[in-house]
Amino acid sequence: MDDFEDLPKMAGWHETKLPREQRAMEPTNKLRFVERSVPMHPFYKTTDAQGNLVQATQTYRVLQQLWEERRWAHDDWIIVSKEWRDIPLEQENT
Repeated sequence: MDDFEDLPKMAGWHETKLPREQRAMEPTNKLRFVERSVPMHPFYKTTDAQGNLVQATQTYRVLQQLWEERRWAHDDWIIVSKEWRDIPLEQENT
């Protein structure tokens, strides 16, 4: 085995030979909900604690999934980078 090329295959894993900028991240089974406040149209106003008129916002809960890029090094997988991505949810048409 030169440069441990066959080691990931022996362990049941696959290693991508693409350059780093072309490697795809893989999804994990970790999920979370985050809340986002989105400003509404300027027509909609509300009052703050002091009674001043401010632009209204609407809060949405968004489901996200963790994606990781892993690389084989020294007999184990190391995590190179992680990012949370939004999961698009379908809306029913009624």
